[in-house]
Amino acid sequence: MNSKAFANLPHMIFSTAGEQAPALKRSMLLGCITATLRGLVFACFIPLFYAVAAQDGRSIVTWLIVMTILMLVASIGDWYSRDYDYNGHAARAGNDLRHQLGQHLRRIPLQDLYRSRSGNTAATIAGNVDDVINYTMTVSLMLVAAIVTPTVVALVALFFDWRLGLALLILFPAVIPIYLWVRPMMTRHKAEQAAASSHLNAEIVEYTQGLPVLKAATCVGDKSARFISAAKAVEDLQIKSLRDESVPNLLLASAIEIGMLLVVALGLWQVSHGDISLMLLTALMVAIIRFAEPLSVFLSMMSIFEMVHAGYNRLQDLRDIEPLPQAQPVQTPSQYHIDFHDLSFTYAGQSDTALESINLHIPANALTALVGPSGCGKTTLIRMLMRYADPQQGNVAIGGIDIRHIEPETLNRLIAVVFQDVYLFDDTILANIRMGRADASEADIIAAARAAQCHDFIERLPDGYQTRVGDIGNNLSGGEKQRISIARALLKDAPIIILDEPTAALDTHSELAVQHAIDALVQNKTVIVIAHRLSTIVAAQQIIVLDNGQLIEQGSHSELLTQNGRYARLWQTQQ
Repeated sequence: MNSKAFANLPHMIFSTAGEQAPALKRSMLLGCITATLRGLVFACFIPLFYAVAAQDGRSIVTWLIVMTILMLVASIGDWYSRDYDYNGHAARAGNDLRHQLGQHLRRIPLQDLYRSRSGNTAATIAGNVDDVINYTMTVSLMLVAAIVTPTVVALVALFFDWRLGLALLILFPAVIPIYLWVRPMMTRHKAEQAAASSHLNAEIVEYTQGLPVLKAATCVGDKSARFISAAKAVEDLQIKSLRDESVPNLLLASAIEIGMLLVVALGLWQVSHGDISLMLLTALMVAIIRFAEPLSVFLSMMSIFEMVHAGYNRLQDLRDIEPLPQAQPVQTPSQYHIDFHDLSFTYAGQSDTALESINLHIPANALTALVGPSGCGKTTLIRMLMRYADPQQGNVAIGGIDIRHIEPETLNRLIAVVFQDVYLFDDTILANIRMGRADASEADIIAAARAAQCHDFIERLPDGYQTRVGDIGNNLSGGEKQRISIARALLKDAPIIILDEPTAALDTHSELAVQHAIDALVQNKTVIVIAHRLSTIVAAQQIIVLDNGQLIEQGSHSELLTQNGRYARLWQTQQ
């Protein structure tokens, strides 16, 4: 890691602490004061030993009292310097940080978020937050003690003998070249281990969520091999880093001991020439042995320091993703027709254009269907409306207002989506429906459930609306999940409805129930349907035909059949 990144670490630490930053700064300041007091305690050995040599009982008692007072104050300071951890500031900082990251995920372009597997993001928000919050105070206090305490002793020693004092000041910085030599390797190891752990976490998430499919396809063993391989990669990296770092760590520890021996040799040479007294050398040796301990402990904990540093960097990488810009002035539409103006969009990292020069008007309070082969741009067009990312050219407007001028929360309230693949959270049915409107009463939720044709089957469940749906709603059938998602959309009562062929994967009975629910949902709304079965959109006021990211046909069902173009051929094929 370069010096600029290292110098930026304090800023990352305090910005990550958020509202708890003042408590963290206070704890670190107390840590510095404590380390200074301990350095003074060790330095007091010098006048104490002089008093012993002179057999000055009063001076001996005086220096013992001074050392005791300093040690007591240092102990009290040490206790209060850990206030950040002991009084829950660290826990609150961790909770606030996760909340901020959750809010940040809602504001960044989804295409940036989806570049990383969900397991990697989960590892960053869960694991790295714990890494940086739980160890920050511990590592910081160790670092302060390793730097401040020896420096104080060396500065005091200058007043008694400038040569020994200077030797002490040079001794510990001499460790830095060895540390700088080994640090890039340790940084690389920690980054590799973090990446391997994130990959393992992603494999675990994918493996557990895909077990039903894997079992059905008799591929459990094949996919478990990937999981085992990811776990083995973590093991191999851990062994490699321990092996590679053993020699440098030994050199660092040996450097301290060798340096201490050199100082002793210098002192003995001065004693032999009568330049200093034996008592001064003895006192310095006692002090050196005591203050060398925190430095040795810190050096042995460098791997934890690198883990914390790597954790901050991964969090910073996530926080550095720029949110979608909010254009000014902020506006809120009062009408709900939709217009795509000369819109072109290319996904990040791809060369092919997903949408090219789309000009399209979707009228309010009407049904518009999007049709075309897979990969033609239907989903991308919907993503542009929901501001998945901003287009490279053109814009999308609702009620004549560019959606970049609409606040994200307002835009989300304007649009309700019923996907073909329903995602329900592992919570109660009541909570999953209430996601449509957080302030909805239980009566409102039941009314939405009735309209969505799901109240009856919910009532038959053992716990009714308090039934947990399981991970991704696995405790419910496809039709039941679909109707709950429609109840959620009904409760939201958004003026724009997007339907991604919600009945495509359902049996006849479930399809009929869902279709009745949809009929209730789309009353007096601007409705966009992504259609695969053309028979379901015959009554649409407008049908849009896309191919290769371009709008190639537009009109009603009868008009498109008359044109005898792409839509007519699709219709004949399905018939």
